[in-house]
Amino acid sequence: MDKCPQKEEHMNSAPVKVLLVGEHPTGYSFLSQRLEKRGCECRVATSNSDGARLFRELPFDLILCCDSRDGIGPLVASTLGSSASLFRSHRVENGCLWLPAVLHGQECPGAPALQPREFTKVLDQLVEMIKSAGDSRELAHS
Repeated sequence: MDKCPQKEEHMNSAPVKVLLVGEHPTGYSFLSQRLEKRGCECRVATSNSDGARLFRELPFDLILCCDSRDGIGPLVASTLGSSASLFRSHRVENGCLWLPAVLHGQECPGAPALQPREFTKVLDQLVEMIKSAGDSRELAHS
């Protein structure tokens, strides 16, 4: 049986690179596992300033700020103008909300907060969109 060339190229495509930023591993362990199952490559920074430094050194597609107490200003400044997206979790009485801060390099003030279930759907869509864009770039270069 012949192999499907598109499927083979997709399997060889670069993984979506995700930076998880948070002071406590429990804040991002679920996300890390979920993303790695989808073929993402996750790195961790324990503070927003470390996250901003890592982002300047390495290309990331997606940054998730999990329960970090310091301001996200350095991360926002680092991601503006890039193709990356940045989301921040915000604790509320019965869980957390996710706030999009930067989408595809553009700041998004006033964007609605997402419930965890909504956020996981958006996250899955973003990962698939980034993978598709990566596959398109690879096809254009071959």
